[in-house]
Amino acid sequence: MLTRKLRAIEMKNINILCVSLLVLLLVPIASSGVDRAARNSVLHLAPLRNPLGHFEGDGPLAPTSWTGDGGRIGNPSFENGLGPWVSTSYNAGNGSTVLVTTPGHTGAKSARITLFSANLSIGSTSSLQYDLSQNQTAFNPSARMIAAVFVENITGTTVQTSSLDRVEVTLLLTTSVGNLRTIHYLFGAGAVPSNTVTDIYIAASGFGTTGTWLVIDRNLANDASTFADNSLINAVKQVSLTSMSQTHGTPNHDAHFRYDDLNSVSHWATGDPLVYDSNLDGTYETSSDTILSCPFPCPMTNGTLLKDDPLIRFVDINGAGTWESSEPIVYDTNNDGIYDYASRYGSEPLIYYVGPQPNRDESLLTPVIEATSALFDSIQLYTASGSTDFVRNGGFETGSITGWYNNASFVASSSTFLSGAYSVGGTVTNGGGEMAQSIDPTPVIDSSTVFKASSDIHTMSGSTSGDFAEIWLSLVDSSTNANPVSVHYYFRTGDGSIPANRTDASYHKAPGFGATSPQWFSLSVPLLMEESYFNGLGLGYTPPYRVNLAVVEIGAGVGSSTTLAYFDQISLLKGGRVGSASSYFYANDGQNSTYLYSANNIPQGSLSFQIPLGQQVLNVTSPSGTSLQPGEYSTSASANALTVTISPSAFFNNPPAGNWKLYATSTNAAASIYAQDPLTLASLSSITNGTVNLVSQTADPTGIPISGAIANITMWNPSGIIAGYWAGTSDAQGLWTATNVVLPPHGNPLGTYTLQVTFLSSYPSFFAGVKTTQLPIIPAIVPVTVSLSVSIGSISQGTPVTISGTVVNTGTSTPRPGLTITLSYQQAGNNTWNLIAALTTDSTGRYTYTWTPPQGEYHVHASFAGDSQTPSTQSSTSQIIVGPPSVIPPGVSSLPWIMIAIAASAVAAVAIAALVLVRRRQSPNGQPPTSS
Repeated sequence: MLTRKLRAIEMKNINILCVSLLVLLLVPIASSGVDRAARNSVLHLAPLRNPLGHFEGDGPLAPTSWTGDGGRIGNPSFENGLGPWVSTSYNAGNGSTVLVTTPGHTGAKSARITLFSANLSIGSTSSLQYDLSQNQTAFNPSARMIAAVFVENITGTTVQTSSLDRVEVTLLLTTSVGNLRTIHYLFGAGAVPSNTVTDIYIAASGFGTTGTWLVIDRNLANDASTFADNSLINAVKQVSLTSMSQTHGTPNHDAHFRYDDLNSVSHWATGDPLVYDSNLDGTYETSSDTILSCPFPCPMTNGTLLKDDPLIRFVDINGAGTWESSEPIVYDTNNDGIYDYASRYGSEPLIYYVGPQPNRDESLLTPVIEATSALFDSIQLYTASGSTDFVRNGGFETGSITGWYNNASFVASSSTFLSGAYSVGGTVTNGGGEMAQSIDPTPVIDSSTVFKASSDIHTMSGSTSGDFAEIWLSLVDSSTNANPVSVHYYFRTGDGSIPANRTDASYHKAPGFGATSPQWFSLSVPLLMEESYFNGLGLGYTPPYRVNLAVVEIGAGVGSSTTLAYFDQISLLKGGRVGSASSYFYANDGQNSTYLYSANNIPQGSLSFQIPLGQQVLNVTSPSGTSLQPGEYSTSASANALTVTISPSAFFNNPPAGNWKLYATSTNAAASIYAQDPLTLASLSSITNGTVNLVSQTADPTGIPISGAIANITMWNPSGIIAGYWAGTSDAQGLWTATNVVLPPHGNPLGTYTLQVTFLSSYPSFFAGVKTTQLPIIPAIVPVTVSLSVSIGSISQGTPVTISGTVVNTGTSTPRPGLTITLSYQQAGNNTWNLIAALTTDSTGRYTYTWTPPQGEYHVHASFAGDSQTPSTQSSTSQIIVGPPSVIPPGVSSLPWIMIAIAASAVAAVAIAALVLVRRRQSPNGQPPTSS
């Protein structure tokens, strides 16, 4: 039974120990879970990517827009053959070829155009042509042409007066009134032609060099500025690569032809004798020279002096290159190498012939075949139709109707206008008038294409359908037939009606239709909506559609009816391409933040970044790695963003498609980080062990709080190890608070901690920041209560007394082990306290000491000197009175008396045992007897 009880007690103690251990293990986990819930935030224990005082990473995408169309020429380097280039030739001689060959300038291949001249009377050409008439190729300050040409040979350059032997790249340009203009980029030629109204000639760098690649990279708008009507140029219609060659002739003149200058005019004239001077001595000798022509009677005598005239030429019938007696001799009066007979200038003199007369336009020259050969590669044309108005002079601010066809019914007006200083007014009486403009870039209609026009009808006296004012557009679909359709907008008609829709035309009433009083009404139409009518007819129209013509038209019906209408602000607008730039941010504590925006593969044109208001541009870096000058980009602020626009001119110094970078800066978005008392909400410069709030705030560069910013608070302990990490989102005041944070974190020491907050907000309020602060965590000051008691208050001298007590936290009575307690005494009548002993409290907070004081009256107390966590204190005072020693006869030892007492006790014990034994024997069962 006793054994079982002992075992039960042992198991109970083991269970208590296990439960205690389990509680000790669960307390940190539970407190951690409660702590997280109280914070109402996410605690991340993963390592941070950002070091102390630094914050960087990917930011949100920023809107961009650009105008470039990209390269407009397919197969620019002939790596896939010649197509879609088309080979054409004119008067090309035998052996002329157009083929793909090697080497190339940038790739492995190029196109070789080899031309041999042919007919003497006209030049020879061989070209590769790229038709752009169906492409959207807006001509504006962004248009750029790049080409590489390797001139192999031009034999005709030996004739210095010839400009028909050349290698060139040409661009055929169109104007809004139908005129054609051509830019010729020359790489080699016998001579550079002079510019004309329709053609300009530009020698490439290295012009005339053979056997090496020559490269042009041209700003087309700058080059075209030479044309008087350059403002009307609206599209690039064709690119051509051309070798040209001209067969030239050497005059069929024989040096033996000499004449007698009868009239002393220094050239042959009708009636002058012609002699074959066999020995070329310049003297007629009857014995050796032959008279070929001489009037009758012939005045020639032996010894007559003879002269040479290079215009005396023969028809080389046999093609021998030398004169034979059967071949006619004529005088080439105009030195054109052709026998002119019965031309409008008259007939040239036939000096000698023995057979049939020469034919009209017979050649008087011996042909010399010339050859031109060149390689072409990297033929690139870049245009930019985004954010473009395809109408030229639609506001008439030139003070004229330049850019429009006109039948004299329209003139620019400064008396009535909607904006600027001019409009265009048209007046007709009993007839019609129109002006039109060719939209040669043929822009593709998409969701960004908007047509705008404004009209003010001053007079419309007629009342028929023939009295009207309208503006309309001609469109073509994308089918191979390019089916034409039209869209009409009427501002007013005499009878208030408009035509019914047809299968190839739709009719609309413009805003303000029918108003009779003079006033401006404006039209703004997204053209994509106009396609739906034609698409719904089921006639096979194929979207998308292109615009190719804009027409303003007015009419006045029968009799003397008159229509007077004004038009202004005519435009055909197409939006730019839109996209986004990636962003990256850098932030350092105490410094402004930096942002990098990257827009990649942006084609020739212009480029705009939209960055948050409050950021300032530091630098714009081109694809070449160079920094743009301030004049190469501009900034403009709107309500929500700062737009940074890179001008077209900046693109010309860089690859036509590349990566652009914008660097910006702002003030650090992390405004503050501090610890807060959870009860009073006061900020704390240091804390003792306990619970705090960690408060952070973000603001934009103007000081306005940023809501919705991602916040991360990180804490490092005194050893530089991450001790905590809290994440959240800022509120409307820009605040984010980690609440009820227990410090120091579990398992971390006291000391100075570092707090860091990082903020990252999203576009359009994209700002980043980091801020750090020091937070000393010091021990809590916990007062203790020291008790003291003595085992007996009055003793005789020589008798020891036990002094003991406890040390516990005041208010909670929690024992305080390990504290040093000082016991001191003070004798009556003396104010000095003297040391008895210095003791250390045990695990239960107790201390004890045995003291044998000498005779006298004493006061004793226990005191604690205090430390960083506990203030000093002392116990109450206890009194000990020590009397004289106890009295025993002198010389008598106390030992015998002690021995006697021990012996007496032993005898008593034996007697009791004997008595018990006797009584048991009296019972037969060994049990005590029962009473009778």
